[in-house]
Amino acid sequence: MFLFDSSLFWYKLVFMGELVAAEALFVYRLKRRRLFALRLLAALLLAFAFAFLLPVVAFNEVWTIFLFLAMWACSVLLLKLCFAESWAKILFCALIAYTAQHIAYDVNNLLGTVTGLTQGVRGLYGEELLGKVNGFSIILYADCYLVIYWLMWLFCGRRIRKGEELSLKHIYLMVLAAVILFIDVVLSIVITYAATEETEQVWLVTCYLYNIISCILAAFLQFGMVNYRHMAQELDIVQGLLYQQKEQYRIAKENIDLINIKCHDLKHQIRSLGGKTIDEGALREIENVVGIYDASVATGNEALDVILTEKSLYCEKNGIRLCCVADGAKLNFMSPADLYALFGNAIENAIESVQKLKQPEKQIIGLKVTANGGTLVIHCENYYDGQIEYEDGLPRTGKEDARWHGFGLRSIRFIAEKYGGNMTVLPKEGVFNVNIAIPLPEGS
Repeated sequence: MFLFDSSLFWYKLVFMGELVAAEALFVYRLKRRRLFALRLLAALLLAFAFAFLLPVVAFNEVWTIFLFLAMWACSVLLLKLCFAESWAKILFCALIAYTAQHIAYDVNNLLGTVTGLTQGVRGLYGEELLGKVNGFSIILYADCYLVIYWLMWLFCGRRIRKGEELSLKHIYLMVLAAVILFIDVVLSIVITYAATEETEQVWLVTCYLYNIISCILAAFLQFGMVNYRHMAQELDIVQGLLYQQKEQYRIAKENIDLINIKCHDLKHQIRSLGGKTIDEGALREIENVVGIYDASVATGNEALDVILTEKSLYCEKNGIRLCCVADGAKLNFMSPADLYALFGNAIENAIESVQKLKQPEKQIIGLKVTANGGTLVIHCENYYDGQIEYEDGLPRTGKEDARWHGFGLRSIRFIAEKYGGNMTVLPKEGVFNVNIAIPLPEGS
């Protein structure tokens, strides 16, 4: 049954437009399917055709609830048609979009009730065309939806990252948010049909405020869950990298120890040949080359010696000067694996930065480890070029696969905080400074 002369019939199309606009705020970064433009056009036509053809068979709470949920379900299917994402991610975005639409709807009702700009509580759900719409109510409607949608995009939409999988491990939180939203929608419709012109304004305002607060809570539940999972994933990756670096430290230590032993023996063998059948100058040159490997760094901490020796060999091979002043004995309270990860990441980041520079005189890395009072101070600096963009207080990686890169400084910060310290980064006048401060245990 089509009741073209009813407000509810035409509000179906308005609601579908509001829902589509809200969903656009949260899906524009999702992975698109092939022929996206054609799919999008078809989806929009189907969405509004479905809303138009959906019959209004009764003016009551049950049928009105069915209409809105049916249109939302239709939009979910059409989102899946356009975007190559999991059902969980599609449902997540569609649910937060409906939450945004309902918040804007309740805010508009609240302000309209308080100011008296919108007259009549049955409004758009009425059997008759709404004849009391005026310019002020239209301006209020537009302003409410624009402001609420902008705020929802600002605090929620921007945080859905392109290509990032939403690992909704605690799915019950999304279910809880959906239940809260469903109850709010039902309550809103019941209030609309139950209220009359004589209904007290205080009662209506209280109900609208309750709905708005509940919807905001539902949105916080959803994005609180995503933030938790995002941080947990980062921690898992950091810990995985630390484990890998622990193994790298063990292998590097064994290799360097073996090289030093072999090179030490080789130096003695070369020296025993001196003056016999090989030119003395050639012998000295061979001895100097072998001496590169035998020149292990000695700082007073075995783990730091391993990492500095390893990185020094790489730097020398690639024309980079690694200047180090370190009191390694002050680091003995930290585990070798943590030291390897901390200094390895710091030096590797610096190497990656200076290798991009065209000026050989700027391919220098400075490292200093000192104790200042009861605090261990680690300072690493290097030249850099270009602009630095920040994310979560740290420079964003410039590598294409950001999911598996950009964890060097996070690892350093994680280790510093593990020992009760902190890390700060300070790019200044073309020099990138990493400063780490860790309190020394008593007696160190």
